[in-house]
Amino acid sequence: MIFAGFYGVYKALQQRLPKRILLSYLSLSIVGLGSAMFHTTLQYSWQLGDELPMIYTSTLIAWLVFDVTPLGQKTPWLPPLCVVVFNVAFTLMYLFYPNPVFHQVAYGILVISMTLRGAYLILYKMKDKTLARQVKHLQGWGSASFETLCECQVFAFAIWNIDNIFCDSTWAPLKKRVGAPWNVLLEGHSWWHIFTGLGAYSIIGALTMVTLSLRDNPKHYRLKFKYGCLAWVSRTAKGWEVLEEGKKGTERSGLLRNGRRDD
Repeated sequence: MIFAGFYGVYKALQQRLPKRILLSYLSLSIVGLGSAMFHTTLQYSWQLGDELPMIYTSTLIAWLVFDVTPLGQKTPWLPPLCVVVFNVAFTLMYLFYPNPVFHQVAYGILVISMTLRGAYLILYKMKDKTLARQVKHLQGWGSASFETLCECQVFAFAIWNIDNIFCDSTWAPLKKRVGAPWNVLLEGHSWWHIFTGLGAYSIIGALTMVTLSLRDNPKHYRLKFKYGCLAWVSRTAKGWEVLEEGKKGTERSGLLRNGRRDD
């Protein structure tokens, strides 16, 4: 999860994508870091470092899908303000009322909301049906709402539950018989984190493609894959051309506002 998130940050910077996309990938890495530290130390402070970034990441993705203001227009101030206010309020409440059910309910509401919103955008707003099918398949890696039970997160969830249910009766004796170093491959909880990380990364990639297609021209972007599973959004040649033209236009407008003119 940590490395997938940083890879997303790298690609977002390389392709000069909107900052909210970069923040979504960065927060995914922070979730991975917090989770790793919690499992290493088992300290409550790092448990917060695991659980709170899950909420922060979800709100950033929600911002991604609920604000589809066309690029070039002024970004509305209300969505980012709601993200900040919600995260501050949730953090304070969770610090004073550290009930895991409270966290699970809030996280569940956020995930369901952004999943339904993403589905709505894909099914009813995307005009390029070929691209919509591609994005739908990609998001299926992270959410069973779009594809079959073979999806990444569902597979991870199944492994996690098998590990929990059969840990003492079957799993632990089996790992003991297999022995080191191969018994590490039977650590179901580890596989849960790997596949949920890939699933979350895929969701961000899918929704990035969806929102950029709606906020801009879909012909300016395309999906690419690293190692067959790490999806990232790339600008097309036309996309780079339009971006550079927009940059030159902004610089020219700045010169004119400063009382200078092009000769």
